[in-house]
Amino acid sequence: MGIPHLTTFLRPYATLDSLKGKDIVIDGPGLAYHIYHICLGTKKSAGNYFEANPSYKELGETVLAWLDGLERSGAAVKRIYFDGRLPPAKLDVRYQRLNRNTQQLEKYHKEYASGLRYRLSSTNRTTSTSFPFAFSPQRPNFTKLPASSFLVPAIIEALQNSSKYKHLVAIVPGEADTYCASYVSRYGGTILTGDSDLLVHEIGTDSSVSFFQDVEVSSTADSWTLQSQIFHAGSIIKRLGLPPSYGIRALAFEIFMDCHGSFSKLLKQAIALTAINQHQNMYQDFVKEYLPVDIDVVTLGSELLKPSVVKAALQVLDPRICEYVLQFPYFMKCLGLFHSSSGSKDGANNINVFLPFLIDSPSRTNAWEMSTSIRQLAYGCINLLLPVEERTTSVFENKRQANASRGREWEIPSASDISEACIEVINFLHETRSKHKGQSVADHWTSISFAQDAEWSESIDKVSLGKKVLAGLQISDPDDTIRKTSDWDWDMIHVMAQIQGSHYSFRILKQMITFLTLIGGRNSVPLPLLQLNDMLQNLPCLSDLNGLEKMDSILRTMKETILGDSSQKIGISTATSAEVSKQKKKRKRDNSNKTGTANKKPTNPFDVLGTDW
Repeated sequence: MGIPHLTTFLRPYATLDSLKGKDIVIDGPGLAYHIYHICLGTKKSAGNYFEANPSYKELGETVLAWLDGLERSGAAVKRIYFDGRLPPAKLDVRYQRLNRNTQQLEKYHKEYASGLRYRLSSTNRTTSTSFPFAFSPQRPNFTKLPASSFLVPAIIEALQNSSKYKHLVAIVPGEADTYCASYVSRYGGTILTGDSDLLVHEIGTDSSVSFFQDVEVSSTADSWTLQSQIFHAGSIIKRLGLPPSYGIRALAFEIFMDCHGSFSKLLKQAIALTAINQHQNMYQDFVKEYLPVDIDVVTLGSELLKPSVVKAALQVLDPRICEYVLQFPYFMKCLGLFHSSSGSKDGANNINVFLPFLIDSPSRTNAWEMSTSIRQLAYGCINLLLPVEERTTSVFENKRQANASRGREWEIPSASDISEACIEVINFLHETRSKHKGQSVADHWTSISFAQDAEWSESIDKVSLGKKVLAGLQISDPDDTIRKTSDWDWDMIHVMAQIQGSHYSFRILKQMITFLTLIGGRNSVPLPLLQLNDMLQNLPCLSDLNGLEKMDSILRTMKETILGDSSQKIGISTATSAEVSKQKKKRKRDNSNKTGTANKKPTNPFDVLGTDW
């Protein structure tokens, strides 16, 4: 999260140096956001967030170009670490961030209540010869909304698909910055990050920290090379006269206790260890998150899974799904790590999932809602691996919320219910595919999201938003080059968010099934789950995901495919027979007087009425 003013105070003590010959360890989440802002800086003619927002393909290409530039400059990248689990103590901070994102979206929605204009010509990039190392500030208009929903997973995916860099990527059972610090503390090197917290970690007196925004092309070198401001820990500690056994932590703690103090005052107190001596217990709590970790795999007893097996299996999971898995003590024990419960008073034993923040319409039900059943099944898969005493019956999902609520609790299937639920999803996918033969892979999965929307809308007696948007869409000639501007309303934006939420829900399911097979082998996984996994293999990667930049063509294609097919009635159930649909309506009538508390364990999490508490 960063220590306020620490980088500013220490910047005069940094030295400009070439990166040639340096061993580099990279803070992965920081890299992802740096790449995002680099891409925003190239959209010189964009007029709003949506025009400036880079595609996932563009983000992936840029991060590879950035790493190629480091290599070309003579630097050697040793590791790229990504968070696999954030400390429970930061749960309250995450809720605050989620509320802040929600407020940003609500404010933007109010500012552009009638919609906005999207000009395809304004999405073009303008780059300099030093791209992607010429960092250009973005206009405030581009950052009025949170970064791309799947930014970090998209960057990881691009790196893992690269034969050159995939062996450097590690999703770790903790925070990336802790692993970066522990690596250079043992082996030496320079950490590239965007977080001033790395200056506080124990990195060793021979190691250093540099910030992404400081990396630039040298203007004086005869050959192309990169340089940056280097914060050499040992040198700074010595020049400032800080106690060697405490180092920069002493100054950081003084700032933590008095963030408005002057540098000279805080430095004098740090040298004398004033705050540390006066607040020893607070200091011990302060330094906990900066303690080193063991970056090697440990050896444990035979009653647990081998740490190397678990560590390898975690690499197929996106960070937030990895975090879901690592909330169960069993897997932390397998890794030889201590499991701590939530740092939030009202969520000590809850299993929390923080879903990526979708840019949808705040005036409508969250765009994640209609694909909840797929995620319920995905979360339930963990029960096939856990000891009986750790199996869970529910999870709390955290997404856009209009108040300070602590997530929504969803019931998930037990181990014995997984196979039946899989069969329902398989039947749904087969039926949708049979109605839309000849589609491209991307269009097939988009059609599935419209079918989910239709099923979910019917279950709550509402008109399908997807159907409404498609019915009102004016079809133009796709080859008409004169039409370069589109008028978007928030219903269209919401439908696109639903498409993305559907895609990512299936991605979670695919990753969880893959995790099961890597842990226990295919023979340990129920056959319906394996069959479903086979059907998910052509799910597009994030770089091929239909994003907002393709909204017009996607909606045009869906209108022709779905509404143009007289045999397709978008309002009917697409997952079950007409008889089962009647049973759902009867069940809904039977439950009409209930307050929403579930008394029945769901045997079919694909039921779009999905049980919540």
